[in-house]
Amino acid sequence: MEIKYFTPCTSLEKYIKKFWYGDVLSEADSISKYKILAAGSTGLIIQHCRGKSNLFNYTDQRQLPIAFLYGQKSDEPCVNYFKTHGSIIGIDFHASAFKKIFNVNTNELTNTLIEAQELIPISIIEQVVYSSSILSAVSILEDYFIQKIQLSYSNTFIVDQGLMLLNQDFLHTDSRTIACDLHISQRQVQRKFREDIGLSIEEYKRVVKFQHACNAIYKGDFTKLSDLAYNYGYADQSHFIREFKMFSGSTPKDFLNHCIAFDTEQTVEQPMRIVGVR
Repeated sequence: MEIKYFTPCTSLEKYIKKFWYGDVLSEADSISKYKILAAGSTGLIIQHCRGKSNLFNYTDQRQLPIAFLYGQKSDEPCVNYFKTHGSIIGIDFHASAFKKIFNVNTNELTNTLIEAQELIPISIIEQVVYSSSILSAVSILEDYFIQKIQLSYSNTFIVDQGLMLLNQDFLHTDSRTIACDLHISQRQVQRKFREDIGLSIEEYKRVVKFQHACNAIYKGDFTKLSDLAYNYGYADQSHFIREFKMFSGSTPKDFLNHCIAFDTEQTVEQPMRIVGVR
């Protein structure tokens, strides 16, 4: 699958990490399945397919909706595949953006998905599904979310400050340090993280550590696995391998040998959410 990335307009930069477009020819593509990994964010998928879903879950053979919103992942990856030629348009939201945009507690979507029409007008979805080009589809979505944000208000200050501290030093930041910095209780911090992000602070940190390890493995930025375990705060190498296998469905070695990350030199630092399986 070839993936192209699009930067959101300035008005949406605080809410949307990126737009992306993926196109696959199932008969010619050497990749038959796609793992969806925990990446610390929520998002939107719309199939650019003239009204028919070609995307299926590999485990239960369930046909996925043409358009759906997905929540945070805190467990093993799901595996999807295209039965025939498929094209998809995606949006990766920032961690607290779902609550800001839709004013819905994000933990209601954790480890699941809902049809997009539950929160987005069907008229917008249909315009995207039947749009003449990817640029037209992105423009439709940008216009919708700009208007949506102007009408929405949800206070995510606590979580946004907590995320800033975690991004600065995720190894030494926890609910206690965030609570002390903001002069509030740890219970309040934990509650806001679950509501606004969909994960507890501990769960979010586990995902961040896993993503750092993914990037290091994919780029070959390590000498031995024990180095990764030490660098990213795991108790030991066994703990690291166990956590990595839980989130990726494979050992670090198998991940490197059998998975393909759809990243370019410009995007490799971003979380890996979709990896192809050879």
